[in-house]
Amino acid sequence: MRKKLAYLAILAVIFAGVFSLAANVQRAEASGGFTIRADGSIYPPASNVTTIDNVTYTLTGSVRGTVTVERDNIVIAGGGYEIIGAGDASGVRLRFRKNITIKNLRVTNFNYGIYLESTNNSVLVGNTASKNDESGFCLKSSNNNTLSNNTASSNDFGFLLGASSNNTLSSSTASSNNDGFKIVYSNNSIFTGNTASNNSFDGIDVDSSGNNTFIGNTALNNTDGFHLLRSSDNTFADNVASNNNYGFNLWYSHNNTLIGNTISSNSQCGIRFVTSSDNVFFHNNFVGNTMQAWGIERANVWDDGYPSGGNYWSDYEEKYPDAAEVGSSGIWDTPYVISEDNTDHYPLIPEFPPFLITPLLMITTLLAVVVTRRRHSM
Repeated sequence: MRKKLAYLAILAVIFAGVFSLAANVQRAEASGGFTIRADGSIYPPASNVTTIDNVTYTLTGSVRGTVTVERDNIVIAGGGYEIIGAGDASGVRLRFRKNITIKNLRVTNFNYGIYLESTNNSVLVGNTASKNDESGFCLKSSNNNTLSNNTASSNDFGFLLGASSNNTLSSSTASSNNDGFKIVYSNNSIFTGNTASNNSFDGIDVDSSGNNTFIGNTALNNTDGFHLLRSSDNTFADNVASNNNYGFNLWYSHNNTLIGNTISSNSQCGIRFVTSSDNVFFHNNFVGNTMQAWGIERANVWDDGYPSGGNYWSDYEEKYPDAAEVGSSGIWDTPYVISEDNTDHYPLIPEFPPFLITPLLMITTLLAVVVTRRRHSM
C-alpha cells in the first residue's frame, strides 16, 4: 500500500511539473513576438526565427505577438507560418525603414496586420492578412513600395493607403472586408490586376486622392465597385465593375478619365456622378445595368469625338429603334442622352451581335477571377 501511495505521489509530482511547463510555454508564446534589432540580432534570442547572414530572417514556427523591425535592407520570409495577435497592436511593424521585403507570411487577429509607417522602397509579396480590426495591410506616409500577390480578407480595410504616394499594388485580392482597397490622401500610385469582391461597402474607395492609375482591376459584388470622393485626375482603364449596387460612384470628383472599362449588371446604376464635372468617359461597355448612368448638376464628356467614338450601351437599340450606322464607322447616328448636360454623341455599335455581349463579358469576368485565385494558390 505504501509503495502504491509512493508511486502515486511521484506521478502527481511529474504531472504537476509537466502541466507547469506547458503553462509556462503557453504564456511565453502568448506574450511572444520578437524584434530584429538595428545590429541584426534577434530579441529574444529563442524566438521562432533564424538568420545566418543578418539579411534574410526566416520563421521556423508560428509567432504570437508583434514582429518589430529596426533594421533596413533585410528580408523576412514567413514560409507560410502565422503571426497571431490578441486584437491589438500590429502583426509586423515597420517605422522609418527602407528596403524591407516581407514574403509568404500569414498575419491574423491584430489591429493592423502588416503596418508600414514612413517606410519606403519596400516589397510585400505573397502575404495573407485576415481578421484584423483596422486593416490587413496599412501604408502610412510610405512611398515607392511594391505590394503584389497579397490577400486580405475579413478586415475592416483590406488594403489601406494613407498619405502615401508612388506605390504599386498588383495582382492582390481583397474579399469580405468592409472596404477592399482604401486610398486616402494618396497620389501617383498604380493599381493593376487586383480583385475586390464581396466587400460590405466599397471594392476600391478613392478619397481625396489624385493622379492614380487603375488598370485591369475587377470589382464584384460590393456596394460600390469603385467609389470616388473628392478625387480628381485619376485614370481608370480596362477595369471590370460587375454585380455591385453601383459600378462607379463619383462624388465631388473632377477630371477623371475612364477608358475601356466594362460596367455590367449593377443593380442600382452603372455610373452615378454627383456634383462631379469634366470627367471623360469613352470606349466603355455599359451592359445590363438597372440604370446605365445617372447624374445631376454638372457636365461631363462621354465620347472621344469622331471617328474614335463614345461608349457601347446595351439598351441603345431599345431607346433609339430608328437609329442607323454612320456609313461603316461602327457608330450610331443618334446620340445617347444621359441628361441635359451629358450626352454620348458617338455611341458605339458592338463588334459582336448584342445577344453575345453579356455572355462574353461574364466569361471574361469569370476568367479574371479564376486567374487571380490560381495566382494566390501557387
